[in-house]
Amino acid sequence: MKTFNKTLLAAFVASASAGAFAAGEKITVPGANDGCWDEGTYYCASVGAEGLALGNDVITHNGFDFVIDAGVTGMDDIDRILIEVSGAQFTLDADTIFGDEAVGNLTKDGATVGSFTPQLQTLNSLALSFDAGENFTTTATPGDSMVNVELRNLKLDLDGAGLGDNVQVTVKAQKLLGTNNFTTVSQASGTVAEVVSQLGLNTFSGTSISTRYSGETINATNRLSFTTGSALETTLGLSLQDRGVNYASVEAVSGGEYAMTVTGDFGFLDADGDGELDEGVAVTAGTGDIEFAEDFSSFVVTNSAAAISGSGSNVNQDVKIELDGEREIPELSATGTMAFNYQTVLPSNTAIGGGTFEESALVASWALQGVTTTFSYMPYGPSISQILFVTNNGYNDGRITVSGWDEAGNKYGPVTLDKVATARGVTKVTGEVEQAMLAEGFSGRGALKLSITVNTSSAEVYGAYNVGGADRGYVPAQQ
Repeated sequence: MKTFNKTLLAAFVASASAGAFAAGEKITVPGANDGCWDEGTYYCASVGAEGLALGNDVITHNGFDFVIDAGVTGMDDIDRILIEVSGAQFTLDADTIFGDEAVGNLTKDGATVGSFTPQLQTLNSLALSFDAGENFTTTATPGDSMVNVELRNLKLDLDGAGLGDNVQVTVKAQKLLGTNNFTTVSQASGTVAEVVSQLGLNTFSGTSISTRYSGETINATNRLSFTTGSALETTLGLSLQDRGVNYASVEAVSGGEYAMTVTGDFGFLDADGDGELDEGVAVTAGTGDIEFAEDFSSFVVTNSAAAISGSGSNVNQDVKIELDGEREIPELSATGTMAFNYQTVLPSNTAIGGGTFEESALVASWALQGVTTTFSYMPYGPSISQILFVTNNGYNDGRITVSGWDEAGNKYGPVTLDKVATARGVTKVTGEVEQAMLAEGFSGRGALKLSITVNTSSAEVYGAYNVGGADRGYVPAQQ
């Protein structure tokens, strides 16, 4: 058995970026602390729960690249690398572990410099014993002798795995102490597969009212319309899509009945309280049927969809709300839940199963238009008094919200004051702002950065302070 003098650095990396590791570490496994789905990299597979449910349990993973750095000191005479897997098993037949490639390769600078033979130890462990011959060279400088160990077409059996489960590998660099007696010199673990739903939700924005997605807000001048786009018309909804998972995906998600429930306070659409939409107001859902709860705290859209098949294919369900410009629009946060009945078909058409996908997401977040003024410095102390006045140029009273940050970076608030900014008037808020900050934990000594938001279409905030009742300091404002 060939042993390596000096050291060994083994890392799972994307083949396009093999060799990216922290110099001096013995073993690193990129992705160990990151979500598999979010990473989206070569070595981390997304496995469809719907396919696994049909018995499509064995996946052929693209494989991994280990990176050997023979120049890093600390691990002498490494005899083998042991790969242990949890959440899955290697296939029983060792000859099929690597599919068409019965052995792995050692490459340096793009050229093959040696090979190894995988040895199945148990259903959960695989040993790699190296024989790189004279082509494997070592140096004393980390990074100078980088050799990739390529594993391809790795077959894993995920029997029993379900939504939310994952597959972890642990890589162990081991030294032989005696016959079949190995000691682990260093090890690291990482996620190589996650079981996710093949279906997923996105918000469907259209001419969106959601500040989370488009930043549209309610016009504070009259509060009867939105500030951009079609002022009296807006759209919300959800998009059910095929995520296009890497493995155990199904050929089709057959179309079926679905229901989208949106929960939020839509009572302003029924101002007279008769349980029906007011005259002049329209809410439509395309080809779907829509029904409001009696108190207008939610509505349900029922519809049916054609088959979803392949990455990016989707079913959009939008709801259009058309207003009459005669009712005040309230601030609103609404959540949508999609319940989709589906049937799944494997590519071989040998198994068919079904279920219900259900997931929720924020679909609307309406916020009242506001003007924010920031004072970068406002001093507080026993002999210091502040001067803060709000001028509201709008035609509606405006809610006032204040936040503060002290010199140590601690944040206080946001706090909404009981006092409002009177329409077309000037309102003193000096005491209210100080009391709000003290209630949030401010000591009352030192300087604060203040941010004051007035929910109106046009407002100004004047700020100043005086010391000992004599010297006044003007504080410039930023909007």
